[in-house]
Amino acid sequence: MTILNKFVKTAVAVAAVSVAGLASANVLVNGSFELGTIPNPRLSDGGTTLPIGSTAVTGWTVIDATVDWLQTNTVSSNAFTAWELSPQEGNRFMDLTGLSSGPYGGVQQSFTTIVGLQYDISFWLGSTNTALLNTGQATTLLAVGTAPILTATTLFDPTPAGKNKWEQRTGSFVATGTTSTLSFTGVSGFNYIGLDNVVVTAIPEPGTVALMLAGLAAVGSIAARRRPQR
Repeated sequence: MTILNKFVKTAVAVAAVSVAGLASANVLVNGSFELGTIPNPRLSDGGTTLPIGSTAVTGWTVIDATVDWLQTNTVSSNAFTAWELSPQEGNRFMDLTGLSSGPYGGVQQSFTTIVGLQYDISFWLGSTNTALLNTGQATTLLAVGTAPILTATTLFDPTPAGKNKWEQRTGSFVATGTTSTLSFTGVSGFNYIGLDNVVVTAIPEPGTVALMLAGLAAVGSIAARRRPQR
């Protein structure tokens, strides 16, 4: 095999891996809310209330009203002894109510997108039936820019009482610009609307992928035929 042929095959292989990576990588920063420094954590539960405009949670901005950034047990707190709440995964998560009965807050993040490409969104929505929070159900509005794309609600399940209830929800959108802004805003849930593990993945169109790989192979084939003969 000539050096040119090896180069072409390597280029095609790299392109295929790149396409596969495009469909599996989370394009968001800190979708699990684990990164950032919790300002002035409460001794009672280790969490904190974040005001509108806060960027304490790495990659995210608080919108509409206050939210609560919660975490698991710390040395200086009894964390969720009272709330009986826990992250879906990891150590931190968001409460879109800001521990209030309304109005509810939200979080948003802007990220680079490719015009015309589909992006799939998955996230975990939390509710609970604790005596103190008495959520029952939780609802959040998912939007891209100013366009709502999904209103997600947890199923009402009274048992077991007092336990965190996480349910995965999904949505999708087609990018209309080179930057898209994803936002989650609390709709209902009384004193608690949990949000955790937000993942956004780009889904390349099969036809586009096939054309790209075929084009690379064709270019390599033409270049190989035109190489000087010895």
